[in-house]
Amino acid sequence: MQIIGFHDVKYFSKVFKKQVGVSPKDYRNQFKI
Repeated sequence: MQIIGFHDVKYFSKVFKKQVGVSPKDYRNQFKI
C-alpha cells in the first residue's frame, strides 16, 4: 500500500469507498479484476 501513498489498509478502503461508492472488494468482484 505504501506504493500508492497509503500506509493503512483500512484507511485506504474507507477513502476508496467514499470516492468510488463501493468497497475495494466489491469493485474487484464487479469488474473481475
